[in-house]
Amino acid sequence: MVTSDFIPQKEIEKAAIRFLKEHHPDGSIPIPIDEIVEIKLKIKVVPSPGLLRNHGIDAFSTPDFKEIYIDHMQFTESENRARFTLAHEVGHYFLHGSFIKEQATFTDLDEWRNFVIRDIRRDPLETQANMFAAFLLLPTDSLAKEYQESKSELAKNEGFGGALPDDRTLAPYLAKPISRKFKVSERCAELRIGNWLNSRQNIP
Repeated sequence: MVTSDFIPQKEIEKAAIRFLKEHHPDGSIPIPIDEIVEIKLKIKVVPSPGLLRNHGIDAFSTPDFKEIYIDHMQFTESENRARFTLAHEVGHYFLHGSFIKEQATFTDLDEWRNFVIRDIRRDPLETQANMFAAFLLLPTDSLAKEYQESKSELAKNEGFGGALPDDRTLAPYLAKPISRKFKVSERCAELRIGNWLNSRQNIP
């Protein structure tokens, strides 16, 4: 089983912020993750038929991070999911690059892919890469701004009489408009909003 140092959530968010400052300094949303990957990082995206169906994974990067193989159907038919998948692979590149390169003792791509499927996909590295992707595609400052604007729009609904429920009750309802602005899935937006609300509560 692959192992790696534990990375606290705050450090993962800081890493995502550093990444955006370097590769997308204007901070506009939605984050152009495909352009960042292919143009700025010069990583080739390779749609791969049957990757999810036959191997149970959305994507994998080559050990040198020069290519990302992504499920062909996801890439062509599920834009929001593909965006998260690319951001996830960028998370591996940015958080775990040197560690993964140390594992590159394979003679061909099939051996590496099988190693990814067998070991890395069940490792905490996957959780860390997911967290990085969420912070990357829904940066906290932008999320807070869009959340407040969505709340203001919702408050105009006469059914609320000007008084909205608490944020935790609202979160699932606001996930849909926010997901559209950031071009992520509704579920991704809901989880990210929940994470943001939790972190805001924990601020001393």
